[in-house]
Amino acid sequence: RFMVVMTCVAILIAFGLHSLDAYLLDLQILAQDAQPTAAAKAKTLVRIVLISLLVGMSVFCLYLVRSSWKILKCERFPPPGSRVLSDTEIRRGPQARRYGQAGLATAILLMLLTIAIAYQASRLMERSFDTTLKPTVTNF
Repeated sequence: RFMVVMTCVAILIAFGLHSLDAYLLDLQILAQDAQPTAAAKAKTLVRIVLISLLVGMSVFCLYLVRSSWKILKCERFPPPGSRVLSDTEIRRGPQARRYGQAGLATAILLMLLTIAIAYQASRLMERSFDTTLKPTVTNF
């Protein structure tokens, strides 16, 4: 099942990259004639990419929190009923709690980093796509 899902994800990514290439070529042609329109379309594209990354990382972090919470609750790693790729030594007690705590800390850190990066990227995007700014000449 995992391989089927990953194959579908790879196909979607390949299709997305192919579509993105054509879209960027259209934007390049549009930028020669109507710069504000091209800037608005590019801004929309960047927003879609940022939102996709934010949603993807949020889903991953929620999965990590859920798994870590199960580990902490039953004090066993891997938790009962978990599927593993190979034979895994079962850890119990303090060692399992450390695994669960490390998973929770990682999930929180990843989510905070994702939010900070999305916030900074949106701030930069607002300034980068501002078509009312005039270029300034600097003399060295």
